Amino acid sequence: MLILNPDIVTLDLEGVSILLPDVETIAIDRLAQGVITESDPTGPHPAFADVAQQQTFVRIERHLDRTDDEAMLLLTPGVEVGLAVRMTIARSDAGARTLRARVVIESIRHDLKRDRARQSLRAIAISADGADPITIDGDS
Repeated sequence: MLILNPDIVTLDLEGVSILLPDVETIAIDRLAQGVITESDPTGPHPAFADVAQQQTFVRIERHLDRTDDEAMLLLTPGVEVGLAVRMTIARSDAGARTLRARVVIESIRHDLKRDRARQSLRAIAISADGADPITIDGDS
């Protein structure tokens, strides 16, 4: 899933809400873990495939044009946060949806150029009950 120019992106860390301004893209990547395949002796291709486990990664890319809030110092690899992404069409409240997930920060990287700076946050989505760690609420 790819989200372009989300309206509002926040990270909730133990009651501290951290607003991430200027988010350009959010990518949700799902990778298979524990792939099981069975072959059919009559052909070269698998006759059966199953994915026993999967990992869901969230990548947040944003443009930086000012100094971050001090709350960003709380975000370090290994920290668990609640992610909320409000998405709308044409910046209207009609049809607004919110993507939510519990994530563990994996990395925070900066790409510094003379005329711009970018920040990339990568996190692993987690689920305490084994359900899909990404949920989307409608009309929020």
